[in-house]
Amino acid sequence: MNRGRRTLAAGLLALALGLTAVASAQQTDTYLQRYDLAIENLTQAVASVPGDSAKARSDLDHALNALMSLSRDTTSATLVKAMEALFQRARTAVENQSRTDLAVQTAVLAGGFQRLTYDSAFQAAVAGDMTTAKRRLEAIAKDMQLDPTSIEAIRTASTVDALRLTTEAGVARAISEEASVALRLLGTDRGVAYQTLAEAYGTSLLVQDSPRLQSGFNQHFVDAAKALVAKDDSAFQTAVQAISAAAGQLAQADRQALASASPPAQPATAAGAAPSALPSVSPAATPASTPSATATAPSSSSAGAGSTAVAAATAAPLPADAAAARDQLLAQQRQDELDALTSEIHKAGLTGPVAEHLATSLLDADMPSLQAVTRSLYASAAEASAALMSGDPSGARDRVRSASKTYDELLSPLVAFKDPTLDGQMRDAYSRTADLVGLRLQDLENLTAQTDAVARSVAGLSAPANLALNRSVADWWAGWARLIVMLVFGLLVFVPLYLLNLAFGGGNRNWQLIGVALFLLLLPVVYEALAALGSLIAGLTNHDAFEVLANYSMFQSSLGQVVWAALIVLAIVFAILGLYGICVQFGLLGRGRGARGGGATQTAATTATSTQEQTDSMVDWDEEF
Repeated sequence: MNRGRRTLAAGLLALALGLTAVASAQQTDTYLQRYDLAIENLTQAVASVPGDSAKARSDLDHALNALMSLSRDTTSATLVKAMEALFQRARTAVENQSRTDLAVQTAVLAGGFQRLTYDSAFQAAVAGDMTTAKRRLEAIAKDMQLDPTSIEAIRTASTVDALRLTTEAGVARAISEEASVALRLLGTDRGVAYQTLAEAYGTSLLVQDSPRLQSGFNQHFVDAAKALVAKDDSAFQTAVQAISAAAGQLAQADRQALASASPPAQPATAAGAAPSALPSVSPAATPASTPSATATAPSSSSAGAGSTAVAAATAAPLPADAAAARDQLLAQQRQDELDALTSEIHKAGLTGPVAEHLATSLLDADMPSLQAVTRSLYASAAEASAALMSGDPSGARDRVRSASKTYDELLSPLVAFKDPTLDGQMRDAYSRTADLVGLRLQDLENLTAQTDAVARSVAGLSAPANLALNRSVADWWAGWARLIVMLVFGLLVFVPLYLLNLAFGGGNRNWQLIGVALFLLLLPVVYEALAALGSLIAGLTNHDAFEVLANYSMFQSSLGQVVWAALIVLAIVFAILGLYGICVQFGLLGRGRGARGGGATQTAATTATSTQEQTDSMVDWDEEF
């Protein structure tokens, strides 16, 4: 009995040691850890849109940082550049709040990360480390939801060629299955069909340089995407069928090569295919909706359909060991990002504990780089401008205060170290703008210009030459001074109008027209004075309703500019009519000029008549006074 217990205990101990060894090997594979986190960040970015654009951008930045570390040993610079371009398109999708477009871009990006891991696995295999190669290939095989037979074949492959052919055949079958699912989804949800097509394309990046793959395989994906966007179902079906046929032929060729005694020679490491950007789908044309379980369920012969969407929808809670491993991965990722941020801050000129503290603050605020902070400040200024144009000056001030807090906590220590004067000017600009009475768009533009000077300083560039002049003018012109001056101008407008009417407004129609023209030219000044009066009242009472006239000012409203242009046209017309009439009366145009030019050769009778006309004209002119 005791011997049996000892035997059982020894067996359990051996099993525990074996599991520990496997877990240890998994944990020490930092390449695989960063790959897992990159895929997780891409998934979280899609889940944040629409709604939380800031988090989506942060997740994309984290994934991009992972790309920088994963691509250090790759031989495919083309693949890395293509993925960087896809990250830009993903950010555009976030700005457009298009979940469908973002899901498409991240699906192809996931395929790019899988290709990088695929290349790294075979680099390890060629170097003799089959254990690492199989572990990495098995990880991406599970992410792509290859069928269990393919995964088991990867585990049991004994040579590099067998490992490559086995993996390639499983990937080919997954491509064919995903393409078929996209075709089935065409009639129910075009958006999800497009996402599934993008997943199939991302999967295909692993095999695009296979010598057994038909030429033109990549073009079939482009044709399918274009057909889907153009709603050409017949062309889409043709392209997808071509994809499935080519993938099926590749899988068959791999099986035949695997069964052959001398499989075709292949390069030890693949060069890497560059993912091309699939055409974007308008959110209106393909709403971002999730396919039903029946629509995306894989067939009984393969588990490769609807990979990312189905996996995210059916993910089970992590066990304790997996959760601990995930926490370790996150801690490692944070440390990597902290090291990268500290290095960036050191290059900007700040060193020591202050730099480390600043890097920690940036990470805590989900700012993976100094550039991310300046982008946030630019975005806050743009949001403040939008709020002001929408008639919400309080909301605009709140955004300015939020940006000021971000600057104080995340950027001021660095700027103060490099240029204390610029740091003080930036702080003053935020403080002055947030508390400014009668806030106008040009004030926010000046704030953006000051932010640009800070961004240039952080990047090691000099500020624009005209910034100092604009800042000095804004210091005394903005706020109360501007409002009071405009109010005084509005009152003074009526003085020349009154004097003109008093002097020439008796009965001469021409001078009345000129008076109307002058009134139209000065009317915008009257409007600005009323807007300034409303801003003064709003500043004294803290009621934004009095700012309503400022929303239609010609300085910050397209409607105001159109009305101002119309007034200018009318003023020009009235001025032309009035001045033309006066010129005729003076004999400078029309009848007066003809009568005046012929006086030297006229007869006495004609001279008398002309004298009488001039006398009449003189009488008319005297009456105007």
